[in-house]
Amino acid sequence: MKRETNIKLNTQLIKNYLKENNLSITKFCEMCNIGRSSYYSFMRSNLRIKATIFVKIAKFTKNKVEDLFIRESVD
Repeated sequence: MKRETNIKLNTQLIKNYLKENNLSITKFCEMCNIGRSSYYSFMRSNLRIKATIFVKIAKFTKNKVEDLFIRESVD
């Protein structure tokens, strides 16, 4: 039987980054060169944002793009 996989965004990674680096959302967005609306879309796990947003966030936080996603198996 084939397992289904759900893909979610790893919002906890960003929350931790903000906390560890004492950054506000506004400052984080400025430093990533993304809009606040893109940030909030990401944090709401909206997978329909531009791929460049994922690249900018990953690059700024020194992560791989794939680290921004979580795969969960559904039984």
